[in-house]
Amino acid sequence: MTHSMTVAALAYIEVFMSASFIQSKIKFGLAKAKDALGSDSDPVTYLERRTTTGGNSPLNPPTISIENVELVNAILDDVSRSMIDGNLIKQGDSSLTCDNEVEIKQGDTITRGSNSYVVITVIETNPTGSTLLYEPILRLR
Repeated sequence: MTHSMTVAALAYIEVFMSASFIQSKIKFGLAKAKDALGSDSDPVTYLERRTTTGGNSPLNPPTISIENVELVNAILDDVSRSMIDGNLIKQGDSSLTCDNEVEIKQGDTITRGSNSYVVITVIETNPTGSTLLYEPILRLR
């Protein structure tokens, strides 16, 4: 292994460890904020993970299974007025802040209590290439 390869490997390890450290701090901070803002009676937030298996025709239709994956460190809030553009993000949309444990994508469905939301867009914070935080914008269905 050459010196430059060793330096590159060490730099990669440092960045990776830094990202892991930051991710753990974010999870801790979100859990602490959720405890401070909420109560034990607050509804749980879930991502509906859909899996399609089987056929692809009317005679042999696919089977869709839905698994509710809990978003443990998730905080729901109103969208800030500065983000509302009237086209993609509208008045009444909500913002969810959550850790990187569960990947969230545009078009996903998120439920909280009896409310169901569609993910309009996702702001993904990943300055080092490792996702640290997901901030999906949600619209009530």
